[in-house]
Amino acid sequence: MDPATMALMKTLIGGSIGGALGGLFGGSPTAAAQKYLKGIPGQVLPYLSPYIQTGKTSLPILEQQYGMMVGDPGALLAKLSSGYKQSPGYQNRLQQSLQAATNAAAAGGMLGSPQSMQQAAGVAEQAASEDWENYLNRVMGLYQGGIGGYGDLTHLGYGAATNYADLLSQLSQAQAQLAAGGAQQQSGLFGKLGSAIGSLFMM
Repeated sequence: MDPATMALMKTLIGGSIGGALGGLFGGSPTAAAQKYLKGIPGQVLPYLSPYIQTGKTSLPILEQQYGMMVGDPGALLAKLSSGYKQSPGYQNRLQQSLQAATNAAAAGGMLGSPQSMQQAAGVAEQAASEDWENYLNRVMGLYQGGIGGYGDLTHLGYGAATNYADLLSQLSQAQAQLAAGGAQQQSGLFGKLGSAIGSLFMM
C-alpha cells in the first residue's frame, strides 16, 4: 500500500471513529447520571420549601420582638399589661383579706382607728398588686412560649435551608467528579484506540 493511500485510510478511519465516539459519549452513562443529578434539587425542594418559608416568615417577627425587649422594655411591658382586668376571684380574696384585717382590729380594740384604716388600705393594695402580678405572670408565660415557638420555627427554617444548601453542594461535587471521570475515561479510550490503530497500520 503506497503512503498516500495509507494516509487517506488513516484519515477516513479516524473520522469514522471520532464520529462513533461522539455518539457514544453523547448517550453515555455519565451524561445520563448528570441529567439525573440535575433533577434531584427540584424533587427535594417541595419537601423542604414549607420549612424554609416558615423560617423566613418567623425570623423578622423574632427580630422585632427582641428589638422591643432591648430598645424599649417599658413599652413592651405596658403593651403586655394593657389587657389587665381584675380576675374573677379578686373581689372574693379582697373581701376575705379585709374581713380578716377588720376582725384583727376589732379584737385589739383598734376598729375604726386611723391605724386600722391604714391597715385595710394596705390589704386592698396588696390584693390588687398580687392580682396584677398573677395576670402579668400568665401573660409573660404565654409571651415567652410564643417567642420560643417562633425561635423553633426559625431553627426549622435554618435547618431546612442548610440541608438544601448542603444537598446542592454535594450534587455539584458529584457532577464535577462525574464529569472529570467521564473526561478521563474518554481520554483513556481515545488513547487505547489510537494505539490499536497505530498497531494496525504498522502491520
